[in-house]
Amino acid sequence: MPSIAIFGGSGFIGLNIVESLLSSGYEVINISRHPSPDYAKYLFSKNKCYREELCDITSTQTVENVLKKTLPDIIIQSCAITPRDSEEISELSKTIEVNCLSTLKLVELSKKYGVKHFIYLGSVAVYGDSCQECATIPECTKIFNPISVYDYSKYITDRLLYRYKRLTGYNITILRLGDAFGPWERFTESRHVLSAPTQVLKLLSKGENVFLPKEGKTGWIYSRDVGTAIVLLIKSKPQHSIYHLSNNTTWSIYDFACYISKMYPGTKVSIDPNKSNVSFFSEKDNGIFLMDNFLHDYGYNCKYGMRDAANDFIAWYKSIDRENLFI
Repeated sequence: MPSIAIFGGSGFIGLNIVESLLSSGYEVINISRHPSPDYAKYLFSKNKCYREELCDITSTQTVENVLKKTLPDIIIQSCAITPRDSEEISELSKTIEVNCLSTLKLVELSKKYGVKHFIYLGSVAVYGDSCQECATIPECTKIFNPISVYDYSKYITDRLLYRYKRLTGYNITILRLGDAFGPWERFTESRHVLSAPTQVLKLLSKGENVFLPKEGKTGWIYSRDVGTAIVLLIKSKPQHSIYHLSNNTTWSIYDFACYISKMYPGTKVSIDPNKSNVSFFSEKDNGIFLMDNFLHDYGYNCKYGMRDAANDFIAWYKSIDRENLFI
């Protein structure tokens, strides 16, 4: 089994990927600026195939030292900063440094030290607001219209990695992640905005009513499905350079919230823009990010529909409260 280093493995999506890789028997090296939260350490420390290395991805020398030490077969780059709209100016340089420059340096070092496969966890943010004007968005689309600093940072890195692969022949796979939510999502110094489903669960679990600004219907993807997709990608050689990781089935946050509220008696859900206590990443909903390439190569869409995702998410959320091991 190949050894896999995941940069940003202590983050939201990173921890879901770590879980899936460990359950599939892979040796996993979590390389992050900060240690994993307590609950993750509690779970993962039981597995002899897991270890952590503290490393700031913006420090080229530190990254090179870690690669020399660990010599992984595969690297997954999941580090990213997602600033709020109000922080775009103050976080601009830091966002570009982490999301763009450090990623590009990492791919060069990966090639230098013989890493066989570089997997970049990108984002459908590369499309900007153009994806809100289309019912469906295929992987082959050329309709890019980044708006925010985050959009631009993911777009620039996506395109430059694609160009680097064309020029060098290096084995790079770009995954454009859709609207994700699920276990391990939390506020960190890199993640400043939580997904709408996670906001809803946090409110209802505290006995608070939910007021939504809109229905919020799109192809939400549960984070455990992302982890499963990564394992499939590693098991057999990708036939495409770019894949969407999203959900071809749509459901609304309103329906999701109503379903969850039944498990928290006394809570109510309504759509009221004037009282809204849940925020979305955009005013308009995204179209469906078609997973044609992934379906063709791996025969996989998504295991978790709305109810399955809600049930699993609630069970996980209750378990971390009970164990009191999550920060």
